[in-house]
Amino acid sequence: MSSSNGLDWIEHGTIYTATSSGFESAEVIAPTVLFENGTWYMWYEADDAAQPGRRRVGLATATNPINGPWIRRGIALNFFSPNTDEGSLLGTPAIAKVGTHYLLFYHGFSDKNGTARSADRIFVAYANSPLGPWTKEGGNSTPRPILDLGSGWECCKVAPSSVVVYGDRVMVFYEGWNGIQEHIINWQRGE
Repeated sequence: MSSSNGLDWIEHGTIYTATSSGFESAEVIAPTVLFENGTWYMWYEADDAAQPGRRRVGLATATNPINGPWIRRGIALNFFSPNTDEGSLLGTPAIAKVGTHYLLFYHGFSDKNGTARSADRIFVAYANSPLGPWTKEGGNSTPRPILDLGSGWECCKVAPSSVVVYGDRVMVFYEGWNGIQEHIINWQRGE
């Protein structure tokens, strides 16, 4: 959607869809967008129909966000660490540019072989170009979360929603979940 005043919106329809095969064949969700030097960059969470639950972060670019065409750039984050805190499910990307560096926040889900620490945590990767290559905080083979589980409302999940650079601060807004399966899941927001 687009708006000239933030109150009245025009719906433009679908601009990007899943493919018939590959890492983004089941769904593409949770986009985050950056506009720089005439190019729109869109990172998104993707799921592979052939490997359900093996989610990755994809990247597409366009010169026009509505008319595209969106060019698929492939997998931006594709690290598979099943026995680490990051796990094998990466998603909900949120992008920020700080100086000349790009910060890509994302959640990683780990079941750690079904232990009590099964949960989403927030990680960050950084690069000197929006196209990457990306280096994870803690190293690509041993990434460590920058926001782990808390207590109460964020005891079972934390995942980024958006990022704002405000002066010399980087603020990550995130969703949290207390693990209670009610008739409506009890999601909450944090900063």
